Order: sequence, then C-alpha cells, then structure tokens
Amino acid sequence: MYLVDIKDSDTRFPRICLYGRVSHSDVVKDVIDNVINGSNNIKTVIVDLSGAESICEECFFVLVDLAALHKIKFIGYSLFLEDELKRYGLIK
Repeated sequence: MYLVDIKDSDTRFPRICLYGRVSHSDVVKDVIDNVINGSNNIKTVIVDLSGAESICEECFFVLVDLAALHKIKFIGYSLFLEDELKRYGLIK
C-alpha cells in the first residue's frame, strides 16, 4: 500500500507513495507521522498518488487532519483523485 522514500534527491523532502486501493487510514496516518517525527526538522512531506486507484473516505479525513498539522504536497494524482482532493480542501 505504501512506499517511503526518505531521501528524494530532487526535493530533499520525504516522499510517501500510495498505490492501489488506499483503505487503511491508520497505516497512512502512522507512516506520515513516523516520517515527520523521524526526520530532522522536516515539516513537509510529499505524497505521491501516481499509483493510487482510489482512496477511502476515512483516509481522506486522515489526510485532512495531517494537512492541518504538517505541510503535505500531493503529486501525481489522476483527474478523479484531483476532484476528491479538491472536495476535501487538500489542493486548490
């Protein structure tokens, strides 16, 4: 469901890749929290959604909560996920 790439050479921010049907909100929350808490003074996380087919509603709520606490940048999402991200206020 996820892959953590701690050292993204282009951005130097941790990158989390979600793929498939994302439905385990507790895992998503724990992974993002662990990446942020385990890194030195990094408050930005990149969430790569290029492999995500769908995201459950509960996961969107977790992402909204995490986005309120940390800077999260979403990349690689499909048009369908773009509409959902906009609906939850995660992107403009």
